[in-house]
Amino acid sequence: MDTICREYIKQTQMLFPIIRKKERIYLKSLYNNLIEYCDINKISNLQELFHEYGSPTQIVQEYLSSLNESDLKNCLKRKHIKKILFICCVTVPAILIITFSVRLYLWNNLQKQVYSNIQMNTDPNTIYFIGDELNGNQTK
Repeated sequence: MDTICREYIKQTQMLFPIIRKKERIYLKSLYNNLIEYCDINKISNLQELFHEYGSPTQIVQEYLSSLNESDLKNCLKRKHIKKILFICCVTVPAILIITFSVRLYLWNNLQKQVYSNIQMNTDPNTIYFIGDELNGNQTK
């Protein structure tokens, strides 16, 4: 019987648009009432429980109709805002990390090209000064 009640509560919980502390308390009391109801009426399967106690959809509709409309709207807005903040907190750092990695990769390639050009165009016996051209011609 306990598994039947847990399955009923799972199905009911999935239908709630938002689960706050109030909803958790409601689901806990509903679970306790279901356990007691199943023990008294010897409920053996989920369909009997649906028929006798009501479907999870009906339970959620009754609960939501008992709530204050403005409170429910505020909770749904908060849920939407939290989702947007979470997405921003994940995507913005990811974009920054990718951008930094690409720029670091490009900078590393540029440095390799510059150093390889310097090594190809330099004579180890020649001293170069700032402003000299690296094409092998020395200014006198």
